[in-house]
Formats: sequence, C-alpha cells, structure tokens
Amino acid sequence: MRKGSRSPPSSLRSAFRRNWLSDRAAVGLTDDCSAPPLENIEYETAVDISGSLARAVVYIQSELYKLRQLLRRLESARAASDGSEEATLVANFNASRDEATWRLGQLRIQRAALGVECHKELDVLYPIPQSQRATLPGYSSTSSGRWDH
Repeated sequence: MRKGSRSPPSSLRSAFRRNWLSDRAAVGLTDDCSAPPLENIEYETAVDISGSLARAVVYIQSELYKLRQLLRRLESARAASDGSEEATLVANFNASRDEATWRLGQLRIQRAALGVECHKELDVLYPIPQSQRATLPGYSSTSSGRWDH
C-alpha cells in the first residue's frame, strides 16, 4: 500500500472486481441499461454489503498480522540493544497501529450504518496492541525529560 493511501493494492482490487463481476453474472445482471428485477437489486446490494464488510475485516487482519511481525522484530532489536533499528521499528509499528485503528473505526462505521449498535466484540476479535516507545540509552523517565550524563 502506498504511503498515505487508503486504497487497496491493484492486485486486490482486481480480485474483488472479478468476484463482483462473477456475482453480477450469476444473477443475470449485465452492463446494459435494462432495469433488473427488484430481487436482483436486493441480492446485488446484499453482495456489495457483505463484500465491503469482508474487505474491511481482511484489511484489519492484515494490519494485525503486520503488527505481530513488527512486535517480534522490535523485541529482537531490544534484546540485541540495536537502538537505530529499534527506532525505525517503533515508528513502523506505531504507523501500522494507527492504520489498524483507522480500519477498525471504518468497520464500526459500516456496522453502524447497517444498524448494528454493539461493537464490543470487535475489540475482542481484533485486539490492537498499545503503541510503543523507543527506549533511549541514558534517558530516565524520572529525570523530567532531561538527558542523564
């Protein structure tokens, strides 16, 4: 995913498009301007909604997977006392955490639009870890923000 972009990668978009087109063909919808029967429209709407919710879940799961991988690498860097790598990993972890939080918020919005009022299970199903801070050598949290020399 490009930095700052909220759209899925092109390979993912094309896969979703293929599925969407095959779903449309399955119920007899074509790209001509004829009006399909109401039950086909309702079916297509249900397919679009379920596809949208499924994509939101896939995005959240992929971000959570990325977070787990980054956390493992971060713990390894901390064990090896590699400060430069740790700072980079912390920045990447927090950026990925922000993306996962945003994606989870989007899923909540979609569910609320469908009339779902309780979202507590989302926090259980998709737990987002706390943000990380780089451990700086020579810095004490009790030193009121000053470097110890």
